[in-house]
Amino acid sequence: MDVTLILVVCFASITLLVMSVMLGIRDQWLHRRQLADHPAGPPSSEPHLRPLPLSSARPLPRGSAQKIDNWFDRLAIESGVEMAPVTLFLMVVAGGLLVGGPLYVWHGLWHISALGASIGVLAVLGLFLLLRRRRRIAMQNQLPEVMELIAQAVRAGESTDQAIAMVGQSMSRPLGIEFRRAARQLEMGLSMDAAMRSLVRRVPLTEMQIFAATLRMQRKAGGNLPVTLERLVQVVRDRISYVRQFRAATAAGRTSSIVIALAAPLVIAYMAIWKREYIQSLMELPAGQAMFATAIALQLLGIVWVFRLLRTKY
Repeated sequence: MDVTLILVVCFASITLLVMSVMLGIRDQWLHRRQLADHPAGPPSSEPHLRPLPLSSARPLPRGSAQKIDNWFDRLAIESGVEMAPVTLFLMVVAGGLLVGGPLYVWHGLWHISALGASIGVLAVLGLFLLLRRRRRIAMQNQLPEVMELIAQAVRAGESTDQAIAMVGQSMSRPLGIEFRRAARQLEMGLSMDAAMRSLVRRVPLTEMQIFAATLRMQRKAGGNLPVTLERLVQVVRDRISYVRQFRAATAAGRTSSIVIALAAPLVIAYMAIWKREYIQSLMELPAGQAMFATAIALQLLGIVWVFRLLRTKY
């Protein structure tokens, strides 16, 4: 084991990680500076009000590379971190190198290093997925209040466009930003149908789809919008209450699944660090390599299966 090579790999991994973090800090700084310079400027002057990438403005083009690019674009936008997709990708790569690189130099086994790199990549992706989930929950909790404000504004004599603009100015993040974008689109002459479809693409919630469909239908066919929205508020709150009860009822199952899923990687990490001879003897045999790969595949399959069973479609 060459100590110099270990230091080089660790230095390269840490350098890439620091570079990705610095790019993220730069994106945040540019975002705040542009907000300070243009507090009421056009949509293109604010990063959170800029047009979405082309991939999120129309159906995904075919091809694995394009789908991966689109997925990173949407993850960067939906997580609410105001970070460029390339910065997010660099942080994912840095996480894999930071874990997998030293393991390969230390052990020289590509199986262990690949597993370590996968854990590093999944850890960074899991962090951003957690941020996206929290942002979606925050928007879901804000939506009933938004619909009540729009109903009160329309009942007071405001138009639907004015009510949407008022909600964008009065609501806090994250939903206030999305309604400000929708208000800007309506001011620029975009139809209500197109603005609501764009809003649904940026806020992928079932409740938002129902709300947008209600506004589109009211614009086309007319009707008493305040009464419709007040009834919809009760439906949305009942749905949110059901989801919370379902999560509380399945909390034990989800927690046990997470513990079981983490047990195997932790045991492998312990064996790879402190019991190297067992891992080396296992990987030297073709049967051991096949068993190791099969165990990883079954572990991933079980995790996906359990979490799909615990998801609610209501």
